[in-house]
Amino acid sequence: RDGEGVAKGGSLRGCTQLQFRRDIPGSKKIYPFYIQASTKADTVEVYEAPIDAMSGASLKLMQHTGPWRSVHYLAPAGTDYAALDAFLKYFPAVRKIVLFSMPSSRQASHLRCPLIIS
Repeated sequence: RDGEGVAKGGSLRGCTQLQFRRDIPGSKKIYPFYIQASTKADTVEVYEAPIDAMSGASLKLMQHTGPWRSVHYLAPAGTDYAALDAFLKYFPAVRKIVLFSMPSSRQASHLRCPLIIS
């Protein structure tokens, strides 16, 4: 959703015998999945997929490592950094980016991390 709550992006996943992944027609990659912090946070945790971001938030809650809504959780659905750029423009208080790499996407993530950092 954009800043006014209008849906701008979405994806479809098939989890039966017909497995597939695709974006909904008209989706814009600069609108990623995210869970907004409840306070003016200076940190965003970046994951590859929404399920990974939700898992990160759940682990923080279960491990009592601090308020789970004290950071933003972002999943740009891949290793394209256009969504991260747009997110940082919308949340200018963010100064710290924590990149999480999941085993299934580790090679692609390692190739893209230097580009995101620069």
